[in-house]
Parts: sequence; C-alpha cells; structure tokens
Amino acid sequence: MSLSNRLGLLGRKVGMMRIFTDDGDAVPVTVLDVSNNRVAQIKTGAEGVYCGILPTLGVGIALKIWDGATRASEVAMATVLRHLGVLDARRYADALNPPVRNAVGARIGDIRPAASWLGAAA
Repeated sequence: MSLSNRLGLLGRKVGMMRIFTDDGDAVPVTVLDVSNNRVAQIKTGAEGVYCGILPTLGVGIALKIWDGATRASEVAMATVLRHLGVLDARRYADALNPPVRNAVGARIGDIRPAASWLGAAA
C-alpha cells in the first residue's frame, strides 16, 4: 500500500501495559492518548483561495483573499481553525505571525492580522 493511501493517527504516548489473549499469553502494547485527534485537509489554490475540510466535524471552509495573494490566507485559516477549537494555542501562535522572507531567505518582516479582525478576545 502506498503512503498516500494509508491513514494515520496522531497521539501522545502515555505508557505501556499488557493485554492477555484467550490463551493467557501476555502481549505488550503501547497506550496512546488520541483524545485531541482531528482530521483536516487544507489546500491553497489560485487567486488567493484557501480551502479546508474537517470531516470529523462535518465542516468545510473556503476563504478568498481579496488581493489574490496567499500570504494572508494562512493567518486567516489559522484563526478560523482556532475559533472552531481544532488548533491548539502553540500552533495558533506560530501561524498567527508568519515571517516574510526575501529571495535569499532573510527575514524582512512578519504578517500580522489587524487587531480589529481578531476581535476583542484576541
């Protein structure tokens, strides 16, 4: 099976334990916490369109950035995902102010959403 056809699960290892078979044999197993697992697919398109699906919530998202650039779409999508409760605080903070780099990779600025766009709770 190719990697693109496989499903994955994200989790955090919390320990080890044994499960006993019907024959009484002990099988060691890893215990995972997958309580915050969410499935999402995010795709950028032409003309500043950014789409996402959250099948576990039955939600689809489509954003259109007016100037046609994708530079603000990541910030906008991160804010929508945070509002829906599927993006944790650390990843949200990382996505909220992405760096702007020049042709040689030097950081020349940051993208920041307007405070009025984030709302009073931001």
